[in-house]
Amino acid sequence: MALFKKLFSRNRNFKRLKREAAASRFVAILEQNRIDTVIDVGANTGQTAAELRAFGFVGRIISYEPIGECHAELVVKSASDPNWSIAERCALGDKGGTIELLVSEGSSLSSVRTPTEAMSQALPKVRAASHETVPIHRLDTVMKKEIASLGRVFLKIDAQGHDMAVLRGAEGLMKRLAGVKIEMSLLPLYEGESLYLDILTYLHKKGFTPHLLVDVGYSKKLVRQLQIDGVFMRDA
Repeated sequence: MALFKKLFSRNRNFKRLKREAAASRFVAILEQNRIDTVIDVGANTGQTAAELRAFGFVGRIISYEPIGECHAELVVKSASDPNWSIAERCALGDKGGTIELLVSEGSSLSSVRTPTEAMSQALPKVRAASHETVPIHRLDTVMKKEIASLGRVFLKIDAQGHDMAVLRGAEGLMKRLAGVKIEMSLLPLYEGESLYLDILTYLHKKGFTPHLLVDVGYSKKLVRQLQIDGVFMRDA
């Protein structure tokens, strides 16, 4: 039992060190590219903002989150940070209106898309615990007026299978974006999602090149990597 606890502790430490190394490199890229503002789409409970601050990013953060409980938590957490603002609760995509959100047992796995069988096997906490109907907007609509005042802007997207729709909904702002961080699935994890190759091709055509690729999910049950995070910067 003592050996098991020691191995488990080492594994947790390894995962923590991997996350910290990736966050450190990400912030270094933001600094190198003189990023003033990070738009944080799919903020959940503020993990990205916490990492940005922990590794020295002092610029503005604008967070979007559709889950009611998580949004309320973000409002509380951001209260002591004058450079971190929480947008009105909504989902983002390539159209406006309302949409049903499947709130998973693990809130960070929640999506407007239905999980596939592979996702359910790999991460059982993707099971829906509740449903919420939320407004959905295009990013280039809700930020059309504000974007000009934000300096050099970086867009982070973690929308659990809905990421390409968020990208398409930002097309009107694309020339104002200095970089994009996006989660990319290597196999279908949510019904109808765009996979890594579609996202890579889209960003390449928009003038972005990869600066950092990070493993963000390996399934022992499926014996394969599920997703990667990609950090892309606009070509000079």
